[in-house]
Amino acid sequence: QVASEHLQAATRDVAARLRAAEEREAGMVAELQRLRGDREAEEAATAAAAEAAAAAVAERKSAVVALILERDEGLSALAKLKADHAALRRRLMEDEAGASGREVELLQEADRLRSDAAAAGASAEREARRADEATTRAAEAEASLA
Repeated sequence: QVASEHLQAATRDVAARLRAAEEREAGMVAELQRLRGDREAEEAATAAAAEAAAAAVAERKSAVVALILERDEGLSALAKLKADHAALRRRLMEDEAGASGREVELLQEADRLRSDAAAAGASAEREARRADEATTRAAEAEASLA
């Protein structure tokens, strides 16, 4: 009888420990699921932030490319104006002995072309500076993402 009581007490003790272990296990499983959910949410937020950053970098790169193209167009226009100016200057020198009215026209045209060339040069320089600044900003943005 005493052995039976000891056996029953031991069985109750083991059953109580088993229930406590099962409750701890259930708590741990719930905590693990919560942690997994938190991790998945963080991963999703990180992926969204990375996508947004990549889109911003792509947009900046596109803007830089557009500025570079504009600068190149400005430089091309400037080169054409300089060539036109040189051609007019040559014609002017060739016709120097000619009629003074024509000479005045050519001088005026040369002055106008010089003015246009200077304006185009200033515009091209401004565009080049803007492109350089945009390139710097894009590089800084890429560096901050890394």
